[in-house]
Amino acid sequence: MVVSRFFSVALLACMSLVPDSVHSQIVLFDGSSGAPGFSYGDMVLSVGNSSFTVDAPTDLDSANGRFGGVGLGVDPFINFENDEAFLKIEFRPLATNAASSFRLLLADDDGNGIRDNFEYVVDISTATAIADGSGFLSASIPISDGDSAFRQASFGFNPSADFVEDFGLAEWLLQSNYGGSARLSLEVRRIEIETAPVAPPTEFLAQADARIEQHRKADLAVRVVDASGRPVPGATVDVQMQRHAFQWGTAVQAHRINRSDSDSRNYRQRLLENYNSVVFENEHKWPAWEGHFGSTFSQVQSFTALPWIAANDLYLRGHYVTWATFSGREGFVSGPGVPEGSIANLESELFNHIDDKLPPLESFVGEWDVINHPIGWAPPTYEEEFGTSFYRDIINYTRTITNHDLWINEDNVLGGNRFRQGLETQEEYERIIEYLIAEGAAPDGIGFQGHFIEEYGRSDVPIEDIYASLERFAALVPRLKITELDIDVGADEARQATLMHDYLKTFFSHPAVEGVTVWGFWEGQIWRPDTAWYRLDWSEKPVVSTYQSLVFNEWWTDESGQTSETGEFSVRGFKGDYLVEVSVGGFSDVQSVSLLDGETIEITVPLIGDYDQSGRIDAPDVDLMFAAYGPASNAPEYDLDGSGVVDFADVEFLVTELGQTMLGDLNFDGSVDVLGDAFALVANLGSFDVGYADGDINGDGTVTVLGDAFLLIANLGQ
Repeated sequence: MVVSRFFSVALLACMSLVPDSVHSQIVLFDGSSGAPGFSYGDMVLSVGNSSFTVDAPTDLDSANGRFGGVGLGVDPFINFENDEAFLKIEFRPLATNAASSFRLLLADDDGNGIRDNFEYVVDISTATAIADGSGFLSASIPISDGDSAFRQASFGFNPSADFVEDFGLAEWLLQSNYGGSARLSLEVRRIEIETAPVAPPTEFLAQADARIEQHRKADLAVRVVDASGRPVPGATVDVQMQRHAFQWGTAVQAHRINRSDSDSRNYRQRLLENYNSVVFENEHKWPAWEGHFGSTFSQVQSFTALPWIAANDLYLRGHYVTWATFSGREGFVSGPGVPEGSIANLESELFNHIDDKLPPLESFVGEWDVINHPIGWAPPTYEEEFGTSFYRDIINYTRTITNHDLWINEDNVLGGNRFRQGLETQEEYERIIEYLIAEGAAPDGIGFQGHFIEEYGRSDVPIEDIYASLERFAALVPRLKITELDIDVGADEARQATLMHDYLKTFFSHPAVEGVTVWGFWEGQIWRPDTAWYRLDWSEKPVVSTYQSLVFNEWWTDESGQTSETGEFSVRGFKGDYLVEVSVGGFSDVQSVSLLDGETIEITVPLIGDYDQSGRIDAPDVDLMFAAYGPASNAPEYDLDGSGVVDFADVEFLVTELGQTMLGDLNFDGSVDVLGDAFALVANLGSFDVGYADGDINGDGTVTVLGDAFLLIANLGQ
C-alpha cells in the first residue's frame, strides 16, 4: 500500500468524502451520517447528535469475558490494496471505562470466497490527546497487509480467504475485547479512513530513467568524407529527430477527421501535434460495422477518414476482430433470422464478419486486437459458452485472412487488481495466454487497456506494481502495449498530470512495451470527460504539458556539432526517424535515417576547397579564395573557419587542412623545396598581380621578401 486514492462521492452511499490537496477522508461516522446501525452481545449503544456512546456493563459471555460490539453495513467498493491508508478514531473514555484497548474491524466483501474480516487494535494508553480541551483522544492505525489480524466471519480460517485488504467494504464494527473482564465504556465522535498521497518513488523513477537510457536510445555515428574518401574534419552535423519509433497514440472518431467545423479542425491539429498512432474507438467494432451504431460510427465514416490517416503517416490499430464478452451489444451481432441475443450460430456469424471486415482494411490497418476482453467483467464470455479452444480457433482463423499482427487485449490487469467473480485478473489473463501458446496460437502481442478510473477503485496503482505486471507478461510474449490509457481522478487536474508522468515513465522504461495509446484527448469527444487532455474550449489541462515535455523534450533528440579529425560525429539518440544535415565549405546535404539499433551513416561531400572543380586542391583554388577576401556573406563557401570573414586564416586552413601540405608549397607537391618553390618565388620578387603559384603566398597582390619569402622559408625542407 503505497499510493493514495480519492474516491467518488457517488460510490460512498453511506459515507462522505472530504478531499484536499494532502489527503482524503472516507468518513464512517462524524455525528451527521453513518451512525452505528446495530449492536450485539452485551454492548449498549446510545446515539447522540454528534457522537455515540458504547458500554459493556455486564459479562454476557462466560467463555470470553465481556464482549459486544456495534457496527454499520456499507456497500461501496474501496480498494486499499495499493493505498497508504489509516483507520482513525476520535474517542473519549467514560468514567466507567476500565478497558485498556478495544477493536475496530473492517469487513472485506471482495467476492473472493466468504467475507474476510480484518481486525485493528486500539491501545487507549497510547492514543493522542486532541488539543481542544474536550478530553477526546485520537488513534490512527495503518491499513496495510500485516498491520491487522485476520479472521473470518465464522471466527475460523477458511481456505477461500484471500487475506488481502482490498475491501469491497461491507461493514465497520467497534468491539470490546475477547477474553477480558474489564468494562469498555467510550464516547466516539468520529471514525474515518484516511488515505495519504505518497511522494513519487524517486528511486524507482531514477531506475526507470536508467532503463530508458539503455533501451530507448541507440548510437548514431555520422562519418563525413570527401570525394576521394578522405575524412572531412570540421564539418557541421545537425541531427534532428522527426518521429519516435515508439508508438504514442490515441483513440479517434472518424467523423471528427472528416468534418470541416472549427472543433474538428482543432481536433485534427491536436492529433497531429501529439500522436503518431491512432485507433478508431468505435468504427471497427462489429456492431458499428453492421450499422448498429448509426451513421456517426459507420463504414462510410471509416473509409472516408482512412486516406487522411495514411497521408499523415499515422499508424492505425484495428479495434477489434472479436469482443469476447456478451455485454453492451459488443460481443455478437446476430445475423438475419437469428433472434437477438441468440448465440446458436455465433461461430459462423463471427467468421463471416471477419471475412467481410478485414480484407478491405488490410492496406490501412497495421495490427488487430484479435480477442478483446477475453476475461470480461460479467458472465458469460466466449470461453464460458464455447470453451477456451474457441479463442484458439479465432486466432487461427483470423491468421488465414490477414497478414498483420494479432494482439490480445484486456483491462484491469496492471497492478493485479481483482476484477470479476472473485478471480484474479492477472492469473486469468495469464492462464488464457499460456493456453494459446501451448496450442500454437500465441498472440503476437499482449495489450493492457489501462483505464485508471478512481470510481472503479483503480487510480493510483503503484508504478512498482505496474512494472512487475509488465515483467510477468513479457515473460510470456515479449511484445506489450498499453492500448487504452486514461486517468480519471475527477477534477484534480494536477494529480492527473502527476500520475500520467509517472505511468508514462514506467511504460516507456520497459523494453517490451512498444506503444501507449490514450483513449481520447478532447472533452467534447471522449467517453469520460475528466480523462480528457483538452477542455471543451480546447484549453490545455496540465497533462498536455506533462506529456509533451516528456515525449518531445526529455525523450527527443536534436543535437549538432562538428566532425572530429577523423571526420566523425556521434550522438546517442532516442530511437526513431531522423534528418541528418551536413554542412561544410558552403556545401550541405541532408539524409534520412531510421535509428533502431546502432547505426553508422557515411555522407560524401565534394572535395572541399576544390573551388575550380579540377579534382584537386591547388594554387588556382587559393587564388579564388584571395579574390573572395572580405565579408563571408559575399562568398560563404570560402569562410572555412566560420569566422564571418574570408581572410588569410581561411587560406591557411585550405592549404594545411584540406590541401594537407604547408604554406610555401606553391606547386602542392607535398613539400617546400628550393627547386620547386623557392626559385619560383625568387623569380617573381616584386611582381604585381601574380598568383599563389608564382609566390604571392599571403594574397596581398605582390611577391615580397617580408610578406611571402619568410612564410616559405619557415617551412623550407619540410
